[in-house]
Amino acid sequence: MKKRIILSLLILALVSACNLPTILTQATAAATITPTVPSYPTGTAVSTLPPFVPTPTATPDLRVIVASAQTFKLRLSDLPIGYAIKYNPSCFDLTDPQCKLASDLIEGPELNYEILQEYGFEKGSAYINDTQRVEGWYIVYSNENAADKYPQTIVSNTIRFANADGARKFVETYEEALLNQYTKVGGYPSIGDSSNAFSRIYSKWIYFTFVFSYKNMAHRIGLIGASNTITPDLIQDLAFKALQKLQVAESDFPSQYVSPPTLTPSADTTPSQSAAAPRLIDLVLSQSDLPAKGGYRLSDKNASSPYHNDEVMQRYEDGQASAYIAETGRVDGWEIRYKRGKNDVLLPAEMYDNLIMFQTAEGALKYMDQFAVKFLEAGYQENATQKIIGDATRLFVKQDGVFVKYMLEFSYRNYVHRLQGYGLQAEIDPAFMEMTAFTLLQKLQAVP
Repeated sequence: MKKRIILSLLILALVSACNLPTILTQATAAATITPTVPSYPTGTAVSTLPPFVPTPTATPDLRVIVASAQTFKLRLSDLPIGYAIKYNPSCFDLTDPQCKLASDLIEGPELNYEILQEYGFEKGSAYINDTQRVEGWYIVYSNENAADKYPQTIVSNTIRFANADGARKFVETYEEALLNQYTKVGGYPSIGDSSNAFSRIYSKWIYFTFVFSYKNMAHRIGLIGASNTITPDLIQDLAFKALQKLQVAESDFPSQYVSPPTLTPSADTTPSQSAAAPRLIDLVLSQSDLPAKGGYRLSDKNASSPYHNDEVMQRYEDGQASAYIAETGRVDGWEIRYKRGKNDVLLPAEMYDNLIMFQTAEGALKYMDQFAVKFLEAGYQENATQKIIGDATRLFVKQDGVFVKYMLEFSYRNYVHRLQGYGLQAEIDPAFMEMTAFTLLQKLQAVP
């Protein structure tokens, strides 16, 4: 018995000296241990931490908001009581370039071609291409019966980009570059992924813009009024309401994004070798490619049709047509015509597109170089253009009395688009034609 006691004491001493856990086997049941539960204030939830999973900070969230920019505009319910969707020109000097809103520009889309019109081709296209801008929406509210402590005008401008990098780049780089005579101001809280504030004093009015990005969206909130009406509390309230709309929006990985066209020719002029060639009708100018405010529709029941090689032979002199088909390797074509449905907009009265597919990219370039001018009706003059769309670009213009025909032709890989606008001189805007051509180029760039 003494040996067992001595042996047990030696084992315990050895365990203690080595700092090893002591394991005791008891014949009796273990005593019940009641844990001490800390008390929490009433209404405070006790959080349960999930298992720690390290997330690499270098991996961005590539999901994008897929809804249109219009969805996230500030609405009347987001504003102080007393505002209306009505622009009041009394608060502007309309000779000021920054005050060019007209009474009919209350709400509507802000398409890329309108950006080119507003900022000019070079500045506008750099902004669109560099940020991968998709589309925008704006709405203007006027203080009709709100208290004098609120601004005269509130503008909500939402912009959708292809990805979060583009939205952030707009906020951090392009917003300041696009604003005229505005000064960057600090002291405002950071909202969303990136944010900035700018102001300008004009006469007795303060023009203030707060802009922030969240994922692939940017929201510009413009305030115009007396200095005492542009308050940080109001700005923050509107910005957080705008952010909340974006935070609850559904986002997903883009199914397929086609990057905006650049101003340089494509380096790859090898035509697609995919087994199934795309349908030409899917690549030609569609109604959705044209501004909704123009009310464009097909000019007649035969306005959209294939343009096969045998029709080329019938339309032009046999020798000229056969040489064209044989030397370029023309495969097929499609042509479509639209007529404008509304008369109160400055857009072409008619739009025409002729898409041609060749066997090779060399054939498309040969058409551009040797045959493009041969199939134009008399009276067209070629105009020099520095705007290279796709692989090659040519521009032809014809004066027809008070009307103008504006033909913009470009090739990309083994395709050629012949895009024409027709209307009064004031209705034919080169920037609009170029942006429409860019839209058609995007379709071709999406072909595998």
